Amino acid sequence: MPSFTDQLQRTVVLKEAIPQRIVSLVPSITELLFDLGLDKRIAGITKFCNEPSAACALKPKVGGTKNIGHASLSSLQPDLIIANKEENTPEDIAQLSSIYPVWVSDVNTFDDALAMIDSIGTMTGTQSLSTGITKQIGRAHV
Repeated sequence: MPSFTDQLQRTVVLKEAIPQRIVSLVPSITELLFDLGLDKRIAGITKFCNEPSAACALKPKVGGTKNIGHASLSSLQPDLIIANKEENTPEDIAQLSSIYPVWVSDVNTFDDALAMIDSIGTMTGTQSLSTGITKQIGRAHV
């Protein structure tokens, strides 16, 4: 079983090599997941995830970032949940982590943002796309 370190330095163990049912609790990361071509593997999102609008409109909603509907989330049978230290409550992260693999982002710097993109690409098997995105952002940032 593959394991990854999230941005809170927690170890996250996945049951499968590449997650097939991802729930994103972070609007900006939801957009990244679509950019990485993971549309078919995004099982659920929050009601605040709205980009890309047409794709997000078709995804099941699991409540808000700070008011997660645990029953609706559970019904999606996620094999990876992506959360954020600031967007989601510590209580929700702890409760969900006791049941599911939860990878938590904590972006405070430009380098943290690039590392987050790379980590998600690695976890989801989309490294070539995530590397392309980070290189493009890096060039624009210079």
